[in-house]
Amino acid sequence: MFPQILFQNKRVRIIFSNLVLSLLLLVTPLIGDRWVYFYILLLSITSYFLTSWSFKQYLYGIKLVNLFVLPVFLVASVAIFLVQSDISFWLQLLVVLAFAVVNYVIELSQNIFNVSEVRNIPLLRAAQTVGYLSTLGVSFLGFFLIYNSHMSVFMSSFLVLVISFFIYLQALWQIELKENLSPEVLQGSLVSSLLTSQIGFIIGFWPLTPVGAGLALTTVVYTCLGLVQHKIKDSVTRRTVMEYVFLGLSVFALLIVVLSG
Repeated sequence: MFPQILFQNKRVRIIFSNLVLSLLLLVTPLIGDRWVYFYILLLSITSYFLTSWSFKQYLYGIKLVNLFVLPVFLVASVAIFLVQSDISFWLQLLVVLAFAVVNYVIELSQNIFNVSEVRNIPLLRAAQTVGYLSTLGVSFLGFFLIYNSHMSVFMSSFLVLVISFFIYLQALWQIELKENLSPEVLQGSLVSSLLTSQIGFIIGFWPLTPVGAGLALTTVVYTCLGLVQHKIKDSVTRRTVMEYVFLGLSVFALLIVVLSG
């Protein structure tokens, strides 16, 4: 009876979900090479269902996808990072603790998006800021891990295409928060992810470190997101386009010069 009453609180469910995921993440480096990526797949699926259990209400339409992109991508990325990196248990514990804090904040913001589609929430603007920053952070981690895996440029660019599409999709949807995708959001996600993938393909031939490649593609995400968001809001001006393009190209060029391997 007590657990049933306790888990009626949404924040308690979110905290419990993060605790379970954190414990499962700590086990990841102990899984053998043969089964580790299958385990990470199961961990990602577990993250989806635990997060949906945490939210419970108002889950329908495109929210069944967009609300879970960041939580699922984050847990999968952290798990792969723990597998790829050769760090001590205490550093692994620190990484998992950081994951728990970040994922908790992400899930709180996603919950606000979930409820805001039904009724007005005063914290919506703050949640959108958190969502934007989380999008950039998860993008960097995902791109870094792709290029740290040293796979072929074709496979790398394909993975960049898939990941960036869902990254753009959920980020642009946060502007409208509708039950169904608008043509502007879908078109913007497709074009932006194709552009990001093409640049990722080119980066594969340059002597960039994985960190440099991750930061470079995150700069592309930042630029595309900014421009498409202004287009959806119908607030695009010549000055806005020039500012985003200039900043994006400047940072991109600086990263290539400084972080080349």
